[in-house]
Amino acid sequence: MFRSQASASARSVLPAPRSYGGTLAAVAFACVLVFSAHGAAAAATTAGQTVTVAMFQRIASLDPAHSSLYEPHSIAANVFETLVTVSRNGTVQPAVAESWNVTPDGRRWTFTLHEGRSFHDGSPLNAYAVEYSFQRLMDPAHPQYTPYPDWKRLLFGQVNSIRALDDNTLEIELDNPYAPLLHNLATPGASIVSPRSLQEMHDGRTAIPAGSGPFRVASYSPEAVTLIPAAGHTPPPRCNVRYEYYASSSSALEALLSGRADIVPGLTEQDEKTAQRLGAYTIIRHPQLSVIFLACNGASEKMRSPEIRRAVSLSINRNSLATVVLGANGMPATGLLPPEMWAKDHSLPPYEYAPDKARQLLLRSGYPQGISLTALQLDASRPFMPSPRLFAVTLKYLMAGAGITLSIETLPPDALRERRAQGDYDLFINAWVADTADPDNLYSTHLYAGPDNPLHRVHIPELDRLIEESVSTPVRGERARAYRRIQRIEREQMPCIPVMHSSLPVILRRGISGMRITTGSYLIFRNTVKTAPADRAQQRPAP
Repeated sequence: MFRSQASASARSVLPAPRSYGGTLAAVAFACVLVFSAHGAAAAATTAGQTVTVAMFQRIASLDPAHSSLYEPHSIAANVFETLVTVSRNGTVQPAVAESWNVTPDGRRWTFTLHEGRSFHDGSPLNAYAVEYSFQRLMDPAHPQYTPYPDWKRLLFGQVNSIRALDDNTLEIELDNPYAPLLHNLATPGASIVSPRSLQEMHDGRTAIPAGSGPFRVASYSPEAVTLIPAAGHTPPPRCNVRYEYYASSSSALEALLSGRADIVPGLTEQDEKTAQRLGAYTIIRHPQLSVIFLACNGASEKMRSPEIRRAVSLSINRNSLATVVLGANGMPATGLLPPEMWAKDHSLPPYEYAPDKARQLLLRSGYPQGISLTALQLDASRPFMPSPRLFAVTLKYLMAGAGITLSIETLPPDALRERRAQGDYDLFINAWVADTADPDNLYSTHLYAGPDNPLHRVHIPELDRLIEESVSTPVRGERARAYRRIQRIEREQMPCIPVMHSSLPVILRRGISGMRITTGSYLIFRNTVKTAPADRAQQRPAP
């Protein structure tokens, strides 16, 4: 349960209690004051160039706990910090925590935090603040509890308690040993947010949460977010960053060509080639830990049949689909795990493409005239799925050749979440980029049904058992053996249908240097420099 912060150190995390008028006008006025103050700060501190990044999702909230989508988490990776970070090779490194240790039984972790740190709003970044920030992801009794995404399941599956022992010491106690813990604590979902700013957001006094990263938010709207260097970081960032929303790859390309955008992650191959031909841009092809797959709905009578799931898989020409949709940025999947992940079984053969076999399976399943299926899809371009409509059209065409009539409903995020909860569909077209190189980021997230199975996964008890076993030991060899077995069952039982993996093409205007790309494919601008002509922000029309 959420425990009150009784000590003086704990109380210093939160703003002093105060009363506010109950009118909507008063709340609106308060928000205007906050936004105006941030805008004034931005004007006063803009010393370097502004790097403008195209994004394909509107930002409904800047709170990293309110979404699992790529775009808000890409912003969060520059604004917030986590207890630890993980390098590209999987090494865990200090961040807010300077050191940590674990008891021999693997159930109690103790983190020692850097002293004297603060959030962008001036409140102390201490162990009580970390406890408060984490508890809202886990405890329904917390005043800012976040029920979706289900961070308790995604990040803190074995966590029994989190508590601050003093200002600089945090203890996490587990029900069972949990190998992915440190990797999970390095993801944007585990970003540490100022409790004071969370309370102000809860009260409607601001829409901007405070972090402790190298940038802070200067202005925010769902279609444009501006970051400026935050005080206290040495060396300080050398640019401002502005994220602007574009509805499609083609509109983002137009912004790039006109000078309104400097960086575009995830153009379609056709738009990418257009930028290449003009020769004024650098293209980085980042091998991301991604997979595009069909999640089978275990609540659907049709998809509970292993033969129908195999028929769907046999109907898909993965080579053609990857080539048509992603071109040089796509490759056919041989399983849920991408090839760069350490537990990947590279001996797995390609999936078979056999429409005639698919028809025979449907015939044996009682569908001699073919079968009709309904699929759900997110209605938005994303860097690893730049053309969802092209994917949908191509998939429908391929499956029709095996007697499968596919109806695809494209929905915005909130409506999609509601439909998935209702369970009245057969397939969900999912595109996922793992935040870490730990296989559990994919298996617990997309295969594990558990006792409640809130997302209606196809429940295969042996898979659940092996996933639980794979995270209970820190010994990589033992984990690898469990993951090899999981991959074999995944191929045999088809609880989901992997389709393809993608690399992330990032198009940069020449003169942009020092940008870094994380394991989760987030763009980091701490050391970015723009030596291109002077910023044209004042000339830039609204997107």
